[in-house]
Amino acid sequence: MTRIFLILAHTLTRAGLRNCLAGNTDLQVVGDAPDAAGGWPQVTQLRPDLIVLDGVALNALHASGRFPTDSDKSPAPTLVLFTDNDAMEQTDSALQAGVRGFLDTATTPEALISALRRVAAGERYVSPALLPPRVGPEEGVPVIPETNPESLLSARELEVFILTAGGLESKEIGDRLGISPRTVDVHRANIRQKLGLSGVHELMRYALMWKQNRERTNRAGRFCNERRPMLLVEDDEVDVLSVQRALARLPARFQVEAARNGEEALAWLRNHGNVPPFMILLDINMPRMNGHEFLAELRKDPALKTLPIVVLTTSPHEADRDRLYAAGITAYFVKPTTTEDFSELFRTLAEFWGFNSPPPYPAGASALPAERERAQAA
Repeated sequence: MTRIFLILAHTLTRAGLRNCLAGNTDLQVVGDAPDAAGGWPQVTQLRPDLIVLDGVALNALHASGRFPTDSDKSPAPTLVLFTDNDAMEQTDSALQAGVRGFLDTATTPEALISALRRVAAGERYVSPALLPPRVGPEEGVPVIPETNPESLLSARELEVFILTAGGLESKEIGDRLGISPRTVDVHRANIRQKLGLSGVHELMRYALMWKQNRERTNRAGRFCNERRPMLLVEDDEVDVLSVQRALARLPARFQVEAARNGEEALAWLRNHGNVPPFMILLDINMPRMNGHEFLAELRKDPALKTLPIVVLTTSPHEADRDRLYAAGITAYFVKPTTTEDFSELFRTLAEFWGFNSPPPYPAGASALPAERERAQAA
């Protein structure tokens, strides 16, 4: 559970954030206030994990000298700045004050939830809209640099670049690497020249974006490189094809096994010659045995009850969603209507999967073929 406190001037903004986070069992808003003066006593008492605040509250707390906490008995809360492009010029001071996330005021509810989870997990996050475009020299068209730092920078420059992505200042980087802050500044100037960046602020934002993209790619890679199959329980051939196309575009390397209803899926799962799936992708409305009936049978089977299940259904009703979560599903998605939306859904699922520890093999389940061979050889 990540406990969150809101210090935001606008009442509607606080109410909107509360509404966005309601229903997420891992995120809990424990209190809110319109300003730092009224909010900080509550922060001191409640000890939240994250504080979402605006620029006025950040400046007030920074000026008060009360950062990051009034007591050394507990860790300082992590700060997430709710801001706009104009205020992003204060990036350096915000990072020094303890801000680890920068949220655009137009952030969608889904992006907000993902951002808070990532910051709570120790990452830095910057909304894409807050990352500055670079103006092309001829047409004046905004573009984001597409250069690869790992191929353009020297080994030392890459070290400085990675530490910059971690939000460190020149002195901190120098202390880490055993060089002077002046030498760090020289390396940063060379990095900016090689990457086509105009200033320290743009370098820091670009480094944060690069780190974020690399971490996202690594998380998606864990999903795509799974060796175990995915079991798709779906009676609609068009949806089966859409899922297969979306996974191919990731690209996912695992095998997709399809079953047309719950009975076929249970038969496949109980066949000891099949490698157990790392995930079951489940439709709800199916003939013979629907998704609810399949879940009830699965959870009664000791050898299968721990398998992760992601529901992909046409039903947007909260009652269906709550019933499914009560049955122990891992995630719930409403089916998209276009191929591109299907692809985006699986990119989201891949990143979500990368945040989680791999589930254990169910008791009594078959091992992977290579593991079977090693066990037989032993």
